[in-house]
Amino acid sequence: MVQVTTQIYRPKDEDKLWLPLETFKGVYPQKNPGTTAERYIITHRSAFECYQHSIPKSNVIDCVGKKTQASLEHLGYTTKRYDSADDIEIDSCFDYVWLHGDRYRQDFSVFPNVCSIHTYATVPIQENLDKLEALDIKKLWVYSSNAMDILDSSLVQADRLYAPPSVWVDSIRWKKLTRFDP
Repeated sequence: MVQVTTQIYRPKDEDKLWLPLETFKGVYPQKNPGTTAERYIITHRSAFECYQHSIPKSNVIDCVGKKTQASLEHLGYTTKRYDSADDIEIDSCFDYVWLHGDRYRQDFSVFPNVCSIHTYATVPIQENLDKLEALDIKKLWVYSSNAMDILDSSLVQADRLYAPPSVWVDSIRWKKLTRFDP
């Protein structure tokens, strides 16, 4: 029996088999928001990595998750971390740029002071799903709602599923569930 992680980025933890269910590709061209934004919103680091313009180091970045925060701070940015996009509150005193993919939990574009820029799209990896279906899985880590949707439409089975609180899990299919903060 194996332990499998499905996250998009290769984990540092070498004792798990890495089989991502999706990858990302940049969406180009992207509009240039100019220089009026005082804050940026980044809910996934892929949004930042696929962004084709620069972000001034003086701007604060509202981000989701420890890993996104760590990667941004490593590059010299000042961040404010949230556990979920739902926790981010838009302050009418600031202009924001929201970098996002094709799927998101919270739509910040409804706010008049938020410039929305679509920077990446997720693409499923069918080959890895086929491999997962053939494995005897003890523990399976899922990081996104999209990956969970892919699994729910598959034959993949696991003794225990690990998923963040933001991911809805079918408790009838996945009887042993452990929540974790990615």
